Amino acid sequence: MLARLVRDLIPAAKCAVSLSSALKSLCDPPELLAGSSRSNLGAVYSGLVAPCLKAKTSILVSEASAFWTVSVEFHDHSSLVIPDYFTGLGYILSLQEYGPQTLTQRIQLLALYAKLLWVNSPHPADKRVVLGSSLAWLKIRSHFELARSVRKGILRDLWAGALIDPTPMQACFPNPVGALFGTCWGDCAEAISLSACWKLVASGAPLRTLALNVVAMNAADPFTGLSACDIILASTSLREMVGALVRAGAFRPMCKNCEHLRDSIGADIMDCACADFWLKLGLLGASQAAPHAHDAHEVCSERTQLAPSLAV
Repeated sequence: MLARLVRDLIPAAKCAVSLSSALKSLCDPPELLAGSSRSNLGAVYSGLVAPCLKAKTSILVSEASAFWTVSVEFHDHSSLVIPDYFTGLGYILSLQEYGPQTLTQRIQLLALYAKLLWVNSPHPADKRVVLGSSLAWLKIRSHFELARSVRKGILRDLWAGALIDPTPMQACFPNPVGALFGTCWGDCAEAISLSACWKLVASGAPLRTLALNVVAMNAADPFTGLSACDIILASTSLREMVGALVRAGAFRPMCKNCEHLRDSIGADIMDCACADFWLKLGLLGASQAAPHAHDAHEVCSERTQLAPSLAV
């Protein structure tokens, strides 16, 4: 399935019409039985993804300033609100029939998602997977606030007691004027990935998350001309994939907000963007330029302003 997606979607992504047609075919595949999966995929495609591609926008707002969203079942969540194109695209890719996946295949899937976000952005264990993007892709501020409000509401409905104000990231930036600066609840990709698997979180089941920087993954190496996405999608070696991500500086460990949420709700989550994870697997040497935790200011600026991230 993953090889087919790479073959069909990447060439199609160069044209919004072609990508829309390719995504439509994924929402009504013959291997899916008629039922909730098919109807939910169709609702996300026809209600959000296709209109966004046609309008060349990542979020839909009517002339009357009405904000368009689609509410669908997503793994454990019976009615998860999908507020933007990027989340909708991740939803469609997440619900394809992959079967059991290795870590190598999951990184390839994340690379495919990053490639699709980059090539055709519409703005000028458990075998389940959740692909989601941070809100840094939303360039129009009012649209950003609308999507943030919806995603914060998803978290609040599940874990209201964990959403402290100011957020841990905002607390890093005391401002005598009173205005808050820093990552807010709902900004990060984990807002979608954790909410979609809230029953697994509540059960204490071990989960893994991996956040990668879209810009870094798609930046061409000055010597080879290949991006980390290109290398990962053409490789079968996990070591080669990790090396490409390290060289690109693509790993993004959890920010302080995500760490606080994880700890407050008692989630058993391994952050695969941290160097320790890859060191234990023997895929990074001590002297290698390994992914590292950024200081608070760098994480905040990258996640909210400069560099969109995504998580699986």
